[in-house]
Amino acid sequence: MSTTAIKNLTLRASDGTEHAYTCTLHSADEGMPIALALMGKVARPVLEGIEALARSGDLLTGLEGIDLDAEGGAGKLLGLVAGAELGGLGGALEAALATPGLEGLIYRVLQHTKRDGKALIGPNGRPTVEFMAAYQANYREALSAAVQVVRLNGFLPLPGIS
Repeated sequence: MSTTAIKNLTLRASDGTEHAYTCTLHSADEGMPIALALMGKVARPVLEGIEALARSGDLLTGLEGIDLDAEGGAGKLLGLVAGAELGGLGGALEAALATPGLEGLIYRVLQHTKRDGKALIGPNGRPTVEFMAAYQANYREALSAAVQVVRLNGFLPLPGIS
């Protein structure tokens, strides 16, 4: 891994205890497959959210006066979509990460993350003893950690997620 960009955050466990996380950002060659896999998992909820927005009429009303061909037009459209209850996309991401069979993707997302100074995933790509102890009956924190690492790495540059 060639990057040394490190991000820190604090998350709360189910018992209320706070834990310090250190995340070294993924390199592009590691991150691109993760980003593509995640996009494949959340594309449907994103499209469903936009479809619901369109059905509500809010999208059409908001589009009035936005010239998509003008400079900044696409940004205004994304702003409209971002401000329209698509904040639930974070929930869609969490649900996607919780899909059975995606454990390997979560392990890849958390590959360069430490909780209280201890590696969560070993060099073999499998969870460490620390991972097992930290997240037993504490799955909410595990999913929150994965979602935060996705955000920090910019794996899903979508409104409500990045």
